[in-house]
Amino acid sequence: MNMKAIRMAVAMIGMGTMLCTFADDPVYITGAEYTIDNDVLTVTSGDGLLVAQTPSTVVHLKIAEGASLKLGIDNPFGAKHTLLVFGTLDVNGKTFSALRIGNATDMTNVDRSIYGRVINTSSTGSAITLTSSSSSYYWGTFEELPGKIEIVSCLDKPFNITGLAASSASFSSINMIGASQFQVLDNPNWVKFVFQPPVDATKPMRLGEISMTYKGVPVTIASATASSTSQDSSVENLFDRRANTYWQATSTGEQTITLSTADLAAIDGYRITPFDGTDQDTSYRPSGWDVYVKRVDNNGWLLVDSRYNYQWYSRQKTTSSTNILFSAESRPGNPFNGNTAISLGENTSSRFSSTEPLAFGALTGAGDISIEDGSTFAASDLSGYTGTFTASTRAAATYLRGSLALSSSVHAEQPVSITSAQNLAIVNGGSETVSVLLDDTRAGEHLFGKLSDGENGQLGLVKRGSGERVIETEDASYTGPTVVHGGTLTVARKRASVTARYIRITPLTVSGSDGTYPWAMHEFQLLDANGNAVAWPS
Repeated sequence: MNMKAIRMAVAMIGMGTMLCTFADDPVYITGAEYTIDNDVLTVTSGDGLLVAQTPSTVVHLKIAEGASLKLGIDNPFGAKHTLLVFGTLDVNGKTFSALRIGNATDMTNVDRSIYGRVINTSSTGSAITLTSSSSSYYWGTFEELPGKIEIVSCLDKPFNITGLAASSASFSSINMIGASQFQVLDNPNWVKFVFQPPVDATKPMRLGEISMTYKGVPVTIASATASSTSQDSSVENLFDRRANTYWQATSTGEQTITLSTADLAAIDGYRITPFDGTDQDTSYRPSGWDVYVKRVDNNGWLLVDSRYNYQWYSRQKTTSSTNILFSAESRPGNPFNGNTAISLGENTSSRFSSTEPLAFGALTGAGDISIEDGSTFAASDLSGYTGTFTASTRAAATYLRGSLALSSSVHAEQPVSITSAQNLAIVNGGSETVSVLLDDTRAGEHLFGKLSDGENGQLGLVKRGSGERVIETEDASYTGPTVVHGGTLTVARKRASVTARYIRITPLTVSGSDGTYPWAMHEFQLLDANGNAVAWPS
């Protein structure tokens, strides 16, 4: 309920005449419509200017979709305010603290995923300090128009951000202190398939497998729901990676399946396998489908692919869809600009998951960084960073490597500390030769999955200092110089892994029916994407 108070103003006019006027509560916002309902102040419409500190009774400040609010004073919020941005927040060069900032939830419908913007139209920079003990999820953009935006996080739970578009999603610096956790996720993690009925509309739909993929490689599915499921053919069968299980609907007609990927898993496509049974009955297959993802979008779900009268792909008696990529609109791009400065305190931890390279400026501090499967972290200056890079905890189960891309734009030698990251690749991300620097300031062994040149520049290796450094790599294909200026560089060979796309099994024909040898294998081969055999490692 909107709380209103009546204030009487008394003025003397002439000889003893009084004029009485009435006014609302103190004005907090001008130029926009707003309501105060219990502990929520909502800017409902218009372009508002916040001119006074919000009431102490307000816990949530919400900017509705289509509305905007500009800050007119410094520190306009109490210590316990939560900012829910569905429209636009113009920080206007002001400095303030808040519990958290987010727009993944609007407190009444947790499934909404709505675009929000935090901008700075002032020429003065703004610092936003986040202090909550709860996670902060911001699915929107930071835009410097032109004033700089600095994020200072004291959170002991993750601060999660994503960018809507590379051209309009950036801020100048982020400073993680205390026990902060920082997570960058620029890809959708909810996918919905709406399947059209089978060609034989009298039959229920049946599918063998749905794989969400990144660069053609299946990623882990955390959960799934279906509009209907018949007994003994659960929806979980769609992602168990077994050839003899399937999901089947209980009814005919259109069917919907919604999938959630595992924590921070990058996805850029999908693959569907029908289940025709031993009688090869194709009439259970869907006749077409639409694919939606949930991410930053005014309508919640974004259509990223549509297929009708689909021609299935068959290879060696296996039928599936080809690996289908999402449309470019579903990929939000880098939430930072190439000059964004990142400072990670000693006790902080960060995780980066992206379908496109995440480009930064200078990286400083001692906090650890995990580069998730298939993601690329590109920093122009590592000279002030003493933390450790690690690979995803899931990396051992897939041949998708995380990559650290180095550049010589600031320093020709870039110091890197990597421990037990056997699935992490270090590559040259620039056009000029750059070297990995191993020195005495970063102790411990350095285990690399791969050391390689980039598309346009060579990678090298430089050892400085009097101490010993040990590197172990399974693939050192770099062609740049290896230089030891002092101390000892020990190189150990790690047993190589094998990358393949298909498996080919050649069975033996066994005569007789005594069951002694019901099945035998003559040859087991690994094949690449073109069907060529992959050599086993020695």
